[in-house]
Amino acid sequence: MAIKVQIEKGKGYSGKTGLPSWVAELIGLTPSGAFEREFSEATEIDWSDYKPQRQKGTWIETHEIAEGVWEVNEHNEKEYRVIYEREGKLRSLSVDPEDIVACFKHMRERRIGIDQLPYAYAAVVTGIKAEGKTLKECPVTVDSLINEINTWKES
Repeated sequence: MAIKVQIEKGKGYSGKTGLPSWVAELIGLTPSGAFEREFSEATEIDWSDYKPQRQKGTWIETHEIAEGVWEVNEHNEKEYRVIYEREGKLRSLSVDPEDIVACFKHMRERRIGIDQLPYAYAAVVTGIKAEGKTLKECPVTVDSLINEINTWKES
């Protein structure tokens, strides 16, 4: 099961279209606090607007993303998503990067497995966002994360 995401890439342009684009799964934090990424390979590429003889143009890449925490960067406009399975379907939750950092810190400090992070994040953040707060403002215990994970997996 996967969700399809499309990004535009460009070559030979200055300005916005020449900026980098990628899809990457976020798997943790580096010692300096930056995101640790595993970059996704495109499953399809539409070359219809690319002109190889001029080495200039744009193309569209399709990526299939599964459960996890993802960064979608299109020409330096970044979007962060948590992909999780619920009721037999993959769901996508748009999230703030600061909340992802906080969640990874909890994961590292509390030894929560990476496979549990999307469930914990989706459950906890959905409730916290309804109160108008960020995850950093609402420290979460391991027990509450595990309870949320089990509740989501059972439903």
